[in-house]
Amino acid sequence: MVYINKDDGIAVVLQCHFSTKEKEEAPANKASDLNTAISWLLQRPIEELPERILSSAKEIRDGINSGDINSLHIWYVHNLPESKMWKMN
Repeated sequence: MVYINKDDGIAVVLQCHFSTKEKEEAPANKASDLNTAISWLLQRPIEELPERILSSAKEIRDGINSGDINSLHIWYVHNLPESKMWKMN
Protein backbone atom coordinates (compact mmCIF):
# COMPACT_ATOMS: atom_id res chain seq x y z
CA MET A 1 0.00 0.00 0.00
CA VAL A 2 1.27 3.47 -0.86
CA TYR A 3 -0.05 6.72 0.65
CA ILE A 4 1.22 10.10 -0.54
CA ASN A 5 0.37 13.44 1.06
CA LYS A 6 2.26 16.26 -0.65
CA ASP A 7 0.55 18.90 1.52
CA ASP A 8 2.30 17.39 4.56
CA GLY A 9 5.38 16.32 2.57
CA ILE A 10 5.09 12.62 3.40
CA ALA A 11 4.85 9.29 1.67
CA VAL A 12 4.06 6.02 3.45
CA VAL A 13 4.76 2.58 2.01
CA LEU A 14 3.04 -0.18 3.97
CA GLN A 15 3.25 -3.97 3.93
CA CYS A 16 0.43 -5.60 5.87
CA HIS A 17 0.03 -9.23 6.89
CA PHE A 18 -3.13 -10.49 8.58
CA SER A 19 -3.09 -14.07 9.81
CA THR A 20 -6.31 -15.90 10.54
CA LYS A 21 -4.31 -18.68 12.25
CA GLU A 22 -2.31 -18.48 15.45
CA LYS A 23 1.40 -18.72 14.67
CA GLU A 24 4.61 -18.32 16.66
CA GLU A 25 5.80 -15.28 14.72
CA ALA A 26 5.20 -13.04 11.75
CA PRO A 27 6.70 -14.24 8.48
CA ALA A 28 10.05 -12.50 7.97
CA ASN A 29 9.75 -12.77 4.19
CA LYS A 30 6.97 -10.16 4.25
CA ALA A 31 9.47 -7.60 5.54
CA SER A 32 11.81 -8.66 2.74
CA ASP A 33 8.97 -8.13 0.26
CA LEU A 34 8.62 -4.59 1.60
CA ASN A 35 12.33 -3.97 1.00
CA THR A 36 11.90 -5.12 -2.59
CA ALA A 37 8.86 -2.88 -3.02
CA ILE A 38 10.82 0.16 -1.81
CA SER A 39 13.63 -0.45 -4.26
CA TRP A 40 11.15 -0.92 -7.09
CA LEU A 41 9.28 2.26 -6.20
CA LEU A 42 12.43 4.36 -5.89
CA GLN A 43 15.05 2.85 -8.19
CA ARG A 44 13.84 0.35 -10.76
CA PRO A 45 13.53 1.82 -14.26
CA ILE A 46 9.98 3.11 -14.76
CA GLU A 47 9.50 1.13 -17.97
CA GLU A 48 10.15 -2.13 -16.06
CA LEU A 49 7.53 -1.55 -13.35
CA PRO A 50 4.24 -3.45 -13.19
CA GLU A 51 1.23 -1.31 -14.11
CA ARG A 52 -0.27 -1.62 -10.60
CA ILE A 53 2.59 0.38 -9.00
CA LEU A 54 3.59 2.61 -11.90
CA SER A 55 1.58 5.69 -10.89
CA SER A 56 2.71 5.44 -7.24
CA ALA A 57 6.36 5.14 -8.29
CA LYS A 58 6.07 8.17 -10.56
CA GLU A 59 4.31 10.21 -7.88
CA ILE A 60 6.84 9.34 -5.15
CA ARG A 61 9.83 10.01 -7.41
CA ASP A 62 8.40 13.28 -8.70
CA GLY A 63 7.53 14.37 -5.14
CA ILE A 64 11.01 13.62 -3.84
CA ASN A 65 12.72 15.31 -6.80
CA SER A 66 10.55 18.44 -6.52
CA GLY A 67 10.89 18.62 -2.73
CA ASP A 68 7.13 18.08 -2.21
CA ILE A 69 7.94 14.85 -0.32
CA ASN A 70 10.57 15.24 2.37
CA SER A 71 9.72 12.29 4.62
CA LEU A 72 9.32 8.64 3.65
CA HIS A 73 7.74 6.30 6.22
CA ILE A 74 8.07 2.54 5.79
CA TRP A 75 5.73 0.34 7.83
CA TYR A 76 5.40 -3.40 8.22
CA VAL A 77 2.24 -4.23 10.16
CA HIS A 78 1.00 -7.64 11.27
CA ASN A 79 -1.13 -9.27 13.95
CA LEU A 80 1.39 -11.91 15.10
CA PRO A 81 4.25 -12.02 17.60
CA GLU A 82 7.45 -10.42 16.34
CA SER A 83 9.78 -12.60 14.29
CA LYS A 84 12.87 -13.72 16.22
CA MET A 85 14.94 -12.65 13.22
CA TRP A 86 13.89 -9.01 13.73
CA LYS A 87 13.93 -8.80 17.53
CA MET A 88 16.45 -6.36 18.91
CA ASN A 89 17.85 -6.60 22.42
